[in-house]
Amino acid sequence: MSPGRKERYIRDYNASKNELEKIMTYAKFSLEAKERENDVKDDKGI
Repeated sequence: MSPGRKERYIRDYNASKNELEKIMTYAKFSLEAKERENDVKDDKGI
């Protein structure tokens, strides 16, 4: 994941007003990171 994208998620997480918003931001970040990890594995043929 690009540093800019990661920074955006951190900024959004820290700006969240309530716990649900924080959980949703973290879930989006985790999902995107996992998808990216799977894409890299697919590209390498693992």
